[in-house]
Amino acid sequence: MARPIKLFDPSLNLGGSSFDTKGINVNEQLMLYNDSIYGLELTFPDGSVDRIPPSWNKDFILNDVAIGVVKWTIFTQLNVPPGVWPISQVYGSIYETGEHVASVNASMQRGVTVASGSVGATVNTLSNETNAAGVEVIDIGTLTNPKLIDIFTDHGSIGTEQAGVAAQVFKWLNGILEILNSLKLDTTPVTMNGTTAGTFSLWQPFIGDYKLLILQQVGYQNSASDPGPMLVPTPFTKGGLGLHTNIGGWTVKNGGATISTDNATSFGAGSSSNPTPSWTWYAINSAFDRLQPNLSNGTVHNAWGFILGV
Repeated sequence: MARPIKLFDPSLNLGGSSFDTKGINVNEQLMLYNDSIYGLELTFPDGSVDRIPPSWNKDFILNDVAIGVVKWTIFTQLNVPPGVWPISQVYGSIYETGEHVASVNASMQRGVTVASGSVGATVNTLSNETNAAGVEVIDIGTLTNPKLIDIFTDHGSIGTEQAGVAAQVFKWLNGILEILNSLKLDTTPVTMNGTTAGTFSLWQPFIGDYKLLILQQVGYQNSASDPGPMLVPTPFTKGGLGLHTNIGGWTVKNGGATISTDNATSFGAGSSSNPTPSWTWYAINSAFDRLQPNLSNGTVHNAWGFILGV
């Protein structure tokens, strides 16, 4: 009759060891279940060597000698977080001639298992198809920030935790996808007060390979003293193309070096008080990281502009 072997835990002997199957006859079948994260290399009494991967079920038959004592060493290991794999055991049974069961060499696929507050799954398909609209189906987070991944059947969001702080990356609702951080408008712009009056603000909603810088002046006057440079949140590495209305003058710089711009002819006569303002196109042909407002902005400026580039 079939006899179970004494189970063992490979994690307790990372340098390898052996296990006694108690097999004493030839042509015995060893059915082994490696329910651990360790891949084992097995050496049998006849000198033959075979391997059983992590989370694997495999059988072995020796035709000429009894299986007896089998030596093992670890040849690989799954990279899984602590606590995710439910157990670390190798177990099995010996079958005599005439009792052999079907040969097997396959993964020990698992359903969802819970251990130490974690969830691990090894499945081909995780199916959950019977929920109504608006039902939460996935909820993953940390102790500090729950619901970093929060998926409903009709909306959801995906985020990460950085240094203990939650940061939302994606959000979708009513067919609208928001890609946050890279595409959101920063609610805290770089803002400089004019030395005479008003403000000059910069927003940078696109900060990836392609960058967008939005400029706004509100009641801006600068003629009393040097206000210093305004640093671009994410510097442009190659330059860009800009357009602005009657915005107060400034110089483009990279560090302390002034960058020249190629200005197109303005169109539309007007001023800050004229309902038909003038517009100016310009090209910045090299990298830049700051704007230096001029001291000649004695007129009040209420204006918008943008720079699109790389």
